[in-house]
Amino acid sequence: MGHTENKIENSLKAALENGLLEDAKDINIRVTPQVVELSGFVDVLYNKNKAEKIAENLLVHHKVENHITLSYTGSKSDKDMEEDINKKLRTSNSREDFNGVTAHVEAGTAVLNGTLDTESLRKQALELASKAEGVVNVVNTMDIGSSSNDVEIANEINRYFIDSFIDVQDVSSVVQDGIVRLQGYVNNSAEGRTLKAIVEEIDGVHKVINNLDIRDWSLE
Repeated sequence: MGHTENKIENSLKAALENGLLEDAKDINIRVTPQVVELSGFVDVLYNKNKAEKIAENLLVHHKVENHITLSYTGSKSDKDMEEDINKKLRTSNSREDFNGVTAHVEAGTAVLNGTLDTESLRKQALELASKAEGVVNVVNTMDIGSSSNDVEIANEINRYFIDSFIDVQDVSSVVQDGIVRLQGYVNNSAEGRTLKAIVEEIDGVHKVINNLDIRDWSLE
């Protein structure tokens, strides 16, 4: 392993330890010039997904391959997992928003269905389900319902973008039936992910399609 790859591995290892604490101890990292491969073991699906997000946010120019295995060896039944997820939904800080959401588990796969107000809430519900021990996959069948129309959504996007402190002069959004398509140019992948996350928080947004490209500074 070269000096650069070794430096990347150490940086990612520190980020994983900071983000996952003790749960990072059994995660292995392999770095090549274009790819970062994660392997090893974690207890729950949430930690596997979080490790991947940490790697993607830190290493924006690398492809992240997540081969981490879930090490949970307990004997929870599908019904036990189902009850666990529904309890998490009913006792979370957003429990009032999750009143219309239920989970069904079969062969370790949790399917969430119901209606929520925002994409952000949907992501929270999926995240809660991924924290249940024994769950190996989470499937979303939830709908987003809101009275906000496309014009109101577009206005909200503009307001949030102005306050984001990101250069959005070359960014535009197209809203149709609650589906937002982001297009144009940003300075790096992290900015694109940030803008996508901002839009997902807006009431009435059903889905965000990120078609943002990275500025080619050589053409400046």
